[in-house]
Amino acid sequence: LPEITEEMPPLEIIDAPLFVNRRYHELKSRHFFDVAFYPFQTPNAVLTSPSQDTEVFVRTIPALRFAMILGERVNGAVDPVDLYRQVAQQLSRRGITYVETIADASDLIAAECLASAGYLPSVYFPGLKRHGKGRRDYVVFGRSMERTLVPPQARSRQLKRFWGAYCENERALLT
Repeated sequence: LPEITEEMPPLEIIDAPLFVNRRYHELKSRHFFDVAFYPFQTPNAVLTSPSQDTEVFVRTIPALRFAMILGERVNGAVDPVDLYRQVAQQLSRRGITYVETIADASDLIAAECLASAGYLPSVYFPGLKRHGKGRRDYVVFGRSMERTLVPPQARSRQLKRFWGAYCENERALLT
C-alpha cells in the first residue's frame, strides 16, 4: 500500500438530507466520484473534514442500523485505510452496525485498503457497470461492528466454504 504521511483529519457527520443530496449530485455531475453506482439510493448524510477537503456521502437507514457509502471526494493525500475506519467508527457512534461500499473488482489497491480497514468482500457482481463498449465487475465490501452469529440456511458446499472464510476473517478483525 502507498504510504501516506499526512494525518487523517477528523470527520463530522452532517445530517441534512436536502443539502447533502444537492451537494452529492453537484459533485457527481462534475465526475468527482470514481465509483458512483447506487442508482436507487441518494445520500442523506455526509462525513466531512472541517476544511471540506474530504467528503464521504452515505445513506443511513437507522431503523435497520445500516449505512452504505455512496461516494467520496478527497482533495489531498489521506490514508484510505484510516478514512474508511473513521467512517465506520463515526457511523457506529450513531448506532449503525453494518456499513457497505462498492469497488471496482480490478482495483486491487482499493480492495486491500478496504480489507485493512475491516471491510470484507460480500458480493461479487460480474458485468455490473458499462465501461466503454464493455462491462466492469464490482465487489460489495461490508463492515460489521457486530459478530455475525447466524449461518446461511443454504446447503450448497460453495456457500458453506464462503461462509467459513467470511467468519474466519470476521473473527480476525473483531479480536
